[in-house]
Amino acid sequence: MEQDTLQEDTSAERNGDDSAMWKAVLQARELIRDIFPTKDKLAPFVDGITGTCLLCREEAENSLHLVWKCTFTKAIWFSIGWGIRTEFVTATNWKQWMDGFWKGPNLPPNIPFYDFMVTCLCIVESVWKERNRRVHGEMDMDIMQISRSIRQKLNDHIMVSAKIVHEITEWRPPPSDWVCCNSDVVVSPVGSMLSAVIRDDLGNIISISSQESRVTLPKLAEAKSVCLAAEKAKELGLKKVIFQSDNLGVVKAFEAPMDICMDFMLQETKARFNKL
Repeated sequence: MEQDTLQEDTSAERNGDDSAMWKAVLQARELIRDIFPTKDKLAPFVDGITGTCLLCREEAENSLHLVWKCTFTKAIWFSIGWGIRTEFVTATNWKQWMDGFWKGPNLPPNIPFYDFMVTCLCIVESVWKERNRRVHGEMDMDIMQISRSIRQKLNDHIMVSAKIVHEITEWRPPPSDWVCCNSDVVVSPVGSMLSAVIRDDLGNIISISSQESRVTLPKLAEAKSVCLAAEKAKELGLKKVIFQSDNLGVVKAFEAPMDICMDFMLQETKARFNKL
């Protein structure tokens, strides 16, 4: 495989559009598979964690409670999500929840499932951020502030999908006859999700890949995601490939000769990348 030097990806387009897209997709997978690092998951392994939800301070925290059943979150869903009354949706796990909305009776009338899920993910992201803010003792945001933030996110999604914000949706292609591999990660205390998108010089998506990993260190996860992109490019028989990563430490380590790689953490992934 003919590889260009691994490049740092600093484009606004990449960081503003692709990265947000992948984080939303991977966050959805974490949600539906119930692998969010909520208190019920962490308490058996970490001393000193109490199980009470920090948003309502009434019930034990698990992912379904946090983003659906919590009284704090209920108010957000009612004000943002088409007046949805979450207490009327009988679901005890995420599979039941999904079955009820995916071509099910709970989907609001005349609302495409995609639009519903965009709203859902904006709410999930904001609720999760507020939860983490309180875990770390930062200043609380009230429901009105969070609702305004969610409405702004939804407006941004509408503008991007309608191609109103051209500077965000425009993609910078690789040279003619080359392909570009962009990689990204979502890291949690219990693991990470790696992702890779391969496009040709016309901007057409050739491949989208994702992979679970037990790695919890962001830099190592970024390095593994570059290797995932390289493996997929090799599998597809692609010869002229540009790899991009937004982690400068990974870029510098992979650019350096193997015999002078100073980052011990990345030596194994660098060797794996060089063999592809």
